[in-house]
Amino acid sequence: MKSFSYKTLLFKYVKHYWSVLKNYSNEEIAKELGVDIEFLVVTPTTRLQMIDSGDIDISLSNFTITEERKMSYHFSAPYYTDAVGVMVLKNSGISSLEDLDGKTIGVTMSSTSAQSLKEYLGEGFELSFDEFDDHASIKLALSSGAIQAHCVDTVVLSTYMDDTTVILEDRFAAQPFGVVSKLSNTELNAYVDALIEKWLSDGTIDSIREANGLLPSFEG
Repeated sequence: MKSFSYKTLLFKYVKHYWSVLKNYSNEEIAKELGVDIEFLVVTPTTRLQMIDSGDIDISLSNFTITEERKMSYHFSAPYYTDAVGVMVLKNSGISSLEDLDGKTIGVTMSSTSAQSLKEYLGEGFELSFDEFDDHASIKLALSSGAIQAHCVDTVVLSTYMDDTTVILEDRFAAQPFGVVSKLSNTELNAYVDALIEKWLSDGTIDSIREANGLLPSFEG
């Protein structure tokens, strides 16, 4: 048994991909580290707080790697690259990103989605953004008509799809996802880095993605 004191490893499911990866990781990580694994749910506004407080040691929760974030937290190599997308109600009359001009769009606090959409559309569009604590709240606001669109990584949007909604065709702004932990957790970071690199090189992650119907990593 290795001398790690980490009590929790976090994996948040997105579609089936996360639950399958979680199940595979559970046995392998527990075997290597010799620890019990507790899976906790986080939101975009709580995941960093829970890392900082020590409530969780690792967050695998579609966390986009940015240079700014890397100054404060450790990120593994990207295990999947998604893109930002926009979901709207089918009866909204919105069929393209250009139709969002003058509309209110829901995003989570501290996300990069709003800036990505503004940069993709460029000047000449008037966009309003409402911030929410979590995506479930955004979906409720969309369904009630309080906002006209939900903007986030497309793999997240897919979990909130129903027969009233549609994801617009455009995907934009590559979002590389990494496993996140404290910079100071050097032993754990080295282990996770090696594990992700192994799964990338031996095809494990690609096989999980293909088996669960996710698109290939975004390269646009």
